[in-house]
Amino acid sequence: MANLKSKDVIAKRQQEANLFYESGRYSEAKAIYKELIEHQDAHAETCHYLSLIALTEGDMDAALSYASQAQKVDINNLNYILNLGELNRRMGDLSNALIWVQRAVKNSPQDATTYYNLGSVYLDFQDYLSAQDAFSEAIRLQPNHGLSWNNLGSVYQQRGLLDLAYEAYSMAVQINPRHAEAQCNKGFVLFQRQNYQAARICMELALQSRPSFLEAKNNLKHIIDPMGGSLFLEALANLALDFQNQQQHQAVIELLQTEVGQEKSSPEMSHLWHLLGISYYRLNQFADAYECYQTTIAMAPRFAGALNSLGFLLQDMRLYTDAKLAFEDAIQLDPNFDMARLNLGLIQLKLGLWEEGWSNYEYRWTGSAETINQAQLKPDVPLILWNGIRSSGNKSILVLAEQGFGDTIQFCRYMDLLKDRFEKVSLYVPDPLRRLMEWSFEKDVEIISSLPNRFEAWTSHIPLLSLPRVLHTTLDQIPSTLPYLQVPGIFREFWERRLLQKGVGRLKIGVAWSGRKSLQYDARRSIAFTQFASLLGIDGVDWICLQKWDQDIDLTLVNPNNWFDWTAELNDFADTAALIDNLDLVVTVDSAVAHLAGALNKPVYLLNRYDGEWRWLCNQERSPWYPSMEIFNQPEFGKWDPAIEAIKQRIIGLTRDRLRDS
Repeated sequence: MANLKSKDVIAKRQQEANLFYESGRYSEAKAIYKELIEHQDAHAETCHYLSLIALTEGDMDAALSYASQAQKVDINNLNYILNLGELNRRMGDLSNALIWVQRAVKNSPQDATTYYNLGSVYLDFQDYLSAQDAFSEAIRLQPNHGLSWNNLGSVYQQRGLLDLAYEAYSMAVQINPRHAEAQCNKGFVLFQRQNYQAARICMELALQSRPSFLEAKNNLKHIIDPMGGSLFLEALANLALDFQNQQQHQAVIELLQTEVGQEKSSPEMSHLWHLLGISYYRLNQFADAYECYQTTIAMAPRFAGALNSLGFLLQDMRLYTDAKLAFEDAIQLDPNFDMARLNLGLIQLKLGLWEEGWSNYEYRWTGSAETINQAQLKPDVPLILWNGIRSSGNKSILVLAEQGFGDTIQFCRYMDLLKDRFEKVSLYVPDPLRRLMEWSFEKDVEIISSLPNRFEAWTSHIPLLSLPRVLHTTLDQIPSTLPYLQVPGIFREFWERRLLQKGVGRLKIGVAWSGRKSLQYDARRSIAFTQFASLLGIDGVDWICLQKWDQDIDLTLVNPNNWFDWTAELNDFADTAALIDNLDLVVTVDSAVAHLAGALNKPVYLLNRYDGEWRWLCNQERSPWYPSMEIFNQPEFGKWDPAIEAIKQRIIGLTRDRLRDS
């Protein structure tokens, strides 16, 4: 526990707690606030925050007690007075609630919020005329006070003045279209007017703003189908799909979890279970996702999409054989299900079944999420697709890089096989890779970083990652001439001098802890710098930052005497390769840096996520692609600490060896 005798320390701890509160980390904030109260006289702000936290926890007695303490310390603070009024109102003590809000009005007669709270108490008293006066005054003081417009509408509705109620609700949703209660209330009036389509739109808007809003959901059901039949379930499915397209998976769970709990079985209900499972999966709640998929398949045994989703989940749970069977079942039900064929190919590659795997991997052009979202399209060039067969009439080939930088680095090794089969080989790569490819293959391969308008220079083409298929690559036939990437001496020597200036005798280790955020599952493969930084305290090491993008470095966690960040000078992968070529070791997550170090045949420790990519096979400690690579796998999903600790111990051993040999 911190020593809280110093005012500066108290202020700092208060600020820390406030930051925790603002970020929704209530338990951490609460611990500090309680610590502060124990070491000082009751502090109004501290008590106020504890009251708000208790309210979120549903502990109304504690919330009221802390609110009273806050107000006793700062008796005229409007927020504290209003909080007491609201807490008493929620607890049903309307008489005390009225006393507090009347006091707030007296102290701040020009504050719209005070009249809004006063009106809310009168509304609970069912004193509708007094409530109407209070809400009207709040609106006079602040015309954009949407909460008052909504509650004024409720007053009018209670008095049977539906036209006035509709106008008030409409004003509230004009001010804030995401005001769920106002949308629901407006929809109810429209329903009473028998304007069912407009009422339905309002209820759906209410649910979009608050997916767990049971009243809006029940109203929507009553509008569409009071029995909760297929039309209603389809409407919920459409709302869920909209949330999923926006990556709002918690919203899907809030929307659907009460509905799927009903004992109904229908194609529409199985669809809801499937959507719910997808959202649990995206939130890494695998047990819940598994239950949803199993329920879906029990309801609809011929639902190929659910079998595909189950296979994807089982793969991430390392149940590879079961995953393979699920994908195969999905394809048997729907032979044209390209996504399932691609997923089957990926699990086959992971299991080392490369002949079948490479074939099914071709479905990446029609079955991948990137293709479906138009983020990755099959190359459209007016050239025949090479099938791997030698032909006297096929003398030149254009190879097209695809997907990420790491994919290009991994598979550009195949250029050495093509130069023996064609008179001319050209490789198209993104510009950040152009110079490195020129260094490595310029004698035999033409490197281009933009596609021409005309293609007469070539007789065929092939996407880069299709080469293993047409060349029949197996685990024991991987092109293995290493290093296959080259760095000219003048560039290597430049970084050698820079490193020597920082001292000799210490290990030079490059580090990268994050991939590009644009990757769908980047959060699984990347590591927060605060967690990765536990490596950086090892003695006898100079740490070289290789994290070019998405840096989140906390400089308080590094020692400026042995932490060197030259990434601003790394203009492309050629510069990065020249630096890596001088290092003793690279420690990295599954990113292009891992491939770059491996292709340069430099020692590399790969921190591999639990559900690692197919290229690293199943739970292996070595890579068939890069002999210099050692793989440190997560032992549990999301658990990096054991892998980081294993690497830490290995590096400590390396420093001891260096010290012994020096």
